[in-house]
Amino acid sequence: MFTNPSPIFLIGMMGSGKSTVGEQLAQLLGWPFIDLDSWIEDQHQCTIAELFARDGENGFRLLEREALLQVLAYPEVCVIACGGGTPCFFDNMHLMKEKGWVIYLRTPFPVLLARLEKQVSERPLLSTGKWTDNLEELLVKRSAYYEQAHIVFEQRKEDMPVAEDIYQHLIQIK
Repeated sequence: MFTNPSPIFLIGMMGSGKSTVGEQLAQLLGWPFIDLDSWIEDQHQCTIAELFARDGENGFRLLEREALLQVLAYPEVCVIACGGGTPCFFDNMHLMKEKGWVIYLRTPFPVLLARLEKQVSERPLLSTGKWTDNLEELLVKRSAYYEQAHIVFEQRKEDMPVAEDIYQHLIQIK
């Protein structure tokens, strides 16, 4: 299908649907799917929240960087759902853009709120203070990184066929 396939990195805020869309997109492409957070949890045999508690955010970001480098060495072209902060640290965004396609799943703030409402305790960066303020602050900080993606996919409503729309877009540009 693609003459020169490259990895596809999905980025965006927590709750933007990177894992769900990534898995669906990988199925459409017939490629393996890797969820970077799950990869990290499997490697370290604990949850992201436990890693944050144990190592702090800086320690976690180092583990995340290491995992990204491991995934980049993966022998097959694949779809990778990145953690929300992955593109915002070190030169991760530059590296992902150099190695493949980076797609930002831009999600309206009210949709993020609705999706994350029941997951606040599982999200280390939301679990202190007023979580909605934390989420808004993170979105403001991270947007400049996210907007550097090759493709910005606007999720205008909750029930969009996101993976199918991205797939159709990709086969037109490759």
